[in-house]
Amino acid sequence: MNLIEPKFKLLVYDKKQFKDKDEANNNIALIKNRILDYPKECSIKEIAYYCTNGYPICFSYGIRNNRSSSKAYRDNNWREQQLIAIDIDNKDRQRYTTIDEAICLCKNNGITPSIVYTTLSSTDMINKYRIIFALKDSIKDKDLYLDVLNSLANILSVKGKTIIDTACKDLSRIFYPGKKIEYYDENAILDIDSILSFNKKNYITIKKESNNLKQKDNNSIKKSTILNYDLDTNMVLNALLETTKIVKMENEMVMSPIMTRVRDQLTKLGLLKPLYYRFKQSPFSVNLSKPITTRVPGFLFSILRTIPMDKLLNKPLNTSLPCFFHKDSHPSARIERDNTGRYIYHCYACQIKYDIIDLLCKLANVSILDVRNFLCILCNIEYETEWQSKMSYRIMQMQNYIYDKSFKEKYPLLDKTLTRKNLFPVYLMMLDCARTYLFDKYVSGANNPIFYLTKKQLVKRFHKYYDCKKNEQSLYKGIKYLARIGLIKILKDSDIPKSILDCLNKIKRDNMHNRRIECYSIPDFNSDMFYNAEKQIQSDKDNCVRMSHYCRTEAVLEDKKLANNIYVQDIDSEINHKINKFYVAYKARALKLLKTKKFFLEKNLLSYMKQYTSIQKEKYSNYCLPKLIKELKLKKVSFSKKIEKQYNITNKYITRHNMHYGVTKLYIERENEL
Repeated sequence: MNLIEPKFKLLVYDKKQFKDKDEANNNIALIKNRILDYPKECSIKEIAYYCTNGYPICFSYGIRNNRSSSKAYRDNNWREQQLIAIDIDNKDRQRYTTIDEAICLCKNNGITPSIVYTTLSSTDMINKYRIIFALKDSIKDKDLYLDVLNSLANILSVKGKTIIDTACKDLSRIFYPGKKIEYYDENAILDIDSILSFNKKNYITIKKESNNLKQKDNNSIKKSTILNYDLDTNMVLNALLETTKIVKMENEMVMSPIMTRVRDQLTKLGLLKPLYYRFKQSPFSVNLSKPITTRVPGFLFSILRTIPMDKLLNKPLNTSLPCFFHKDSHPSARIERDNTGRYIYHCYACQIKYDIIDLLCKLANVSILDVRNFLCILCNIEYETEWQSKMSYRIMQMQNYIYDKSFKEKYPLLDKTLTRKNLFPVYLMMLDCARTYLFDKYVSGANNPIFYLTKKQLVKRFHKYYDCKKNEQSLYKGIKYLARIGLIKILKDSDIPKSILDCLNKIKRDNMHNRRIECYSIPDFNSDMFYNAEKQIQSDKDNCVRMSHYCRTEAVLEDKKLANNIYVQDIDSEINHKINKFYVAYKARALKLLKTKKFFLEKNLLSYMKQYTSIQKEKYSNYCLPKLIKELKLKKVSFSKKIEKQYNITNKYITRHNMHYGVTKLYIERENEL
């Protein structure tokens, strides 16, 4: 018996439960767009719960592609799969198979399913169900996934024909929730090789054929449309392909002549110049002695999108032209420019909108990195300065040093602390962010690397690249602890140079958001940084600094005098601050009631404090009420007919506050006492 339950990666849209298939169908667009934001790692037992409690599930695991024109989960977002789900709808009456017969069919071939449950469309007359197989290893190859499906189709065959629904073959297939679990075995985890031995006949071949058809269509597009429109477009594509070959051959970010050229005084401006000035005479004019250098991270792609596509492709702006991606007798495409200055290729027939980067990626069938390199060479742009490149290399060296065994041997306490607090992934992520979002020395005016991050970027980047269970709050605490021991520095607004603040404001305007953007700095990369961090940890340990909150008297139970001399994080000061804040509002409410009614109940004061929970109200009131009685010279009296008559308390007031003679306590001023 396994002591640790195996976990499987999948996507579960657990934001809302769906009761029937029609409700799920009405929300399918929402589910497809958002399911990538709900990754899970679940055991078989947890998966069975999600399957039958109204949650749509995708049994594969994928990540969102930020460069994709669609937010929905597509096959190109797929990364791996460890759970295989097949549907049996029993449409063929001659091969009708019950749930028990299907399970026996699997077990007879040595393939035991993990979960079997009925779907929403299943009835007593016709069983429709879904079988889930759990694999020991993840499938990360699409062809291997197709072979596994074919093997399962061969296993589940009756009278020489498979009984499974071969249409459920998509990598990004989203399955609706089911009705009831019919079979469950959490120990049934299969080996891929045991399944592949049954791959005799290919029932599911549409996927490979569709890829071939797509490739043929792309080739026909290039031959029939792109090459026949004009020479300028063809020249752009050929230049892009040639650049890509050179880049791949030399295994560098850009061509080596571009890397070694001398920068001009224009690069000291600190900001990028609008690129369309470079295209006034010719879209291919390049002055190697005057390159434009991106000194502010995040600006490169936003500036590349402002390249005048009409001049680059030699097509008129806002004029109909034949589409590059399909044959049309009537021109249905246009080159447009939106309000942000981006040039967009818009085809109304295909219903697509591409900027210059996406367009060249689709036309030439190359990666975004290749297009970026090509456009940087074409427009004479360098996307990092020599100082940025040097700092990036130093950060990479520091990351490699942290992974090395000598780091653990030289700084054992620091290594132990970061391991125990699970902060190694957080620190490595911050170093990655420093390399990605590094400001140039001229812009920052500092010798140490300065970079920026929004909280949204921070959380997304962490959960995307690091397999570490940390929620948002613990992630921020970890970053603050790294700043405390000196591994990073959180910059205040007063410490941020004005040039960087201007750049951050421009980023906010470009991205149309007003979220807080934090700035961080990396200290000098030397042995002193880690030595000082270890020294700080040892000092905290010697002085009994506790990261979790304890009272001062609990620090050293046997000696209060010693406890008072030791620096600890004292919860008393925090409680006193909260009580004082509570008392100000508490007293103000009491004075108002004494002025209007000449008396008050404790519940009158607590009902006014709506921002506090009932537990907090009770706790703080125990502190504040005795102080209030002493300060205002109040007296506590029992409710009686005499008090009722003296203060003109109405029956409505008595009923509303559930007042009883001799039980309910009122607070009055002593001078009003008879």
